[in-house]
Amino acid sequence: AVQKASLVNNSVKSAYEEATARLPSRVFVHALTDSQRPCAGILLDEMKDGDKSAITFPSVVLAKWSGETHELRYFKVSDRKRAEALAELFATVGLQLTAKDLSTSWSGARDSRPNTFEIWFGNPALPANCLQSKK
Repeated sequence: AVQKASLVNNSVKSAYEEATARLPSRVFVHALTDSQRPCAGILLDEMKDGDKSAITFPSVVLAKWSGETHELRYFKVSDRKRAEALAELFATVGLQLTAKDLSTSWSGARDSRPNTFEIWFGNPALPANCLQSKK
């Protein structure tokens, strides 16, 4: 209800965006193969405690797509800076992500909660730490 009210009332929108910005970023993960599925968690474990506490992975699912790059998708123009910061965080642990703005090209973007992102693993090689089996 608050999210819908934020679409038509600027003061509600401002308060809603401020509140959701304080929450951990929700990052839904899409993998091309089963072998890619554990990678996001492995990389998260390698981040500094303060950085990883600001990220949650609600789900990791298999998805088919062209997979030319590894993408970090965001749905609100206001999330651009956070998307760039997340891409930089993942780069520090070896995963190069291309930030992709879907705010105007996907109809569902309007209804997505701010501070929500998706990682789409593609065909390029994953960091070596993702390819090693956990003991």
